[in-house]
Amino acid sequence: MSLCPVASLARVVRLEMLNVFAQDYIRTARSKRLPANLFFMRHLLPKVLTAVLTIGGVVSAGLLGGTVIVENVFAWPDQGQRVVDGVFNLDYPVIQGIVLYFGVIVVLIKTAVNILLAWVDPRTLVLSE
Repeated sequence: MSLCPVASLARVVRLEMLNVFAQDYIRTARSKRLPANLFFMRHLLPKVLTAVLTIGGVVSAGLLGGTVIVENVFAWPDQGQRVVDGVFNLDYPVIQGIVLYFGVIVVLIKTAVNILLAWVDPRTLVLSE
């Protein structure tokens, strides 16, 4: 279930690394002969992590929604199977509760991604005045 999103995320990481390596400030940083770990941590990682975290948050929310299908296909008794049973039995409180549960998890994932993005790259932090 996660093979395709992980492959897409790997492609994004590769493209972002190539884009960052093409920048002039990277050439300047490499000409300073910085140690490799300092070079990667200070110059490359913050630029690449912004794209990876953003896409990773979207992918993880999509994977959470895909669990309903996978649990139903393989007959694994968990939240997805309960949603399907609730739909067939017209058990609206069960459906509402599980959808609310999934919604809260998605909101928590998105909030964690936004906090990490603000920590990695403070320029993305937008403060209202």
